[in-house]
Amino acid sequence: MTGCFTKESLVPLFVKLGGEYQQSKKPFSILLIDLDRFKSFNDKYGHVHGDEALRYFSSSLRLSLGDLGVVPLRYGGDEFVIVFPGRDSSQTHRLSVQLEKNIKNRPFLLKGRLFKMSFSGGIASYPNHGKTIEELVNSADKAMYVSKRHGHGRITQYGKIWQVKLKRLVIIIAVMLVAISLLAITYYNKDYFPG
Repeated sequence: MTGCFTKESLVPLFVKLGGEYQQSKKPFSILLIDLDRFKSFNDKYGHVHGDEALRYFSSSLRLSLGDLGVVPLRYGGDEFVIVFPGRDSSQTHRLSVQLEKNIKNRPFLLKGRLFKMSFSGGIASYPNHGKTIEELVNSADKAMYVSKRHGHGRITQYGKIWQVKLKRLVIIIAVMLVAISLLAITYYNKDYFPG
């Protein structure tokens, strides 16, 4: 339906790239994508229009990725996997961020209305983040869910999940300190200026 390879193609591709890694030591990475708010779109407009949106998204993927030598696969539902041969996590992240911008700048037209599409993604690289296809996809999945929890349209590298969580913790602590300061100021001002 989407013109992409299917999930079943991932295993032979993994075996091929894993074999190439043994000879050349060139890593490869995967980007696991989940479309943002797709379930609510599907519920509101129906599966026929949902399928149209998936076809449009996959054509946008192919247009944006062009001749980079990457392989997009439909993993299931509204999830896609893009395999980046010969690229490490940082290189894949740079290309993925550009891809996400391209997708946002190519809205989907339905019934005279434009819908901006976006996705949340997780990146994992072989062999650092997994030595089997299951481990690699699991690592990318964990990174993707960090992206979704911290706002849509984000891409997280598995090896940098701790940085995202630390940044979030720092923001929470800063907000709490501001709230405590405001409460303290209010409390002390009440004592100096009663009633």
